[in-house]
Amino acid sequence: MLTVQQAVFTVEGLIGKVQQQKQLITHQQQVIEQLLKENKQLRKENEQLKYRVQELEARTKKNSSNSHLPPSSDRFEKKRSSREPSGKKPGGQEGHEGKTLRQVEHPHHRIVHRVHTCQGCGASLREVKPFKVDIRQVFDVPPVAIEVTQHER
Repeated sequence: MLTVQQAVFTVEGLIGKVQQQKQLITHQQQVIEQLLKENKQLRKENEQLKYRVQELEARTKKNSSNSHLPPSSDRFEKKRSSREPSGKKPGGQEGHEGKTLRQVEHPHHRIVHRVHTCQGCGASLREVKPFKVDIRQVFDVPPVAIEVTQHER
């Protein structure tokens, strides 16, 4: 059995403990309130940043083909082809009938390039009649000329 003095000491000790716990609870409530305010502020900032990211992503996805922007503002990104790879090599395939520009019989100009010396040994070919002639034709589009017409009444 406890003596009166031991019981008082124990009651005083318990009262002290209760006061310590009250102080601790008060401090923890202040910390919780501060953290709730900070959390609220961070959530607000987070929403603002999400909105900003959406805005910037939308701006970077724009180019001259899907907005009013000029082609010079397009980024240097290679467009991805939507075609599936066929496994064939690039270029004309076996059996493909080629299309070429046919030579004309009567060209507008004819330039003859004579060979005077052998490229191999350097001997003169001035007196030798050519046995093979390579013919190549170049088709040039003439420059566009401005035509002025004066109308009078």
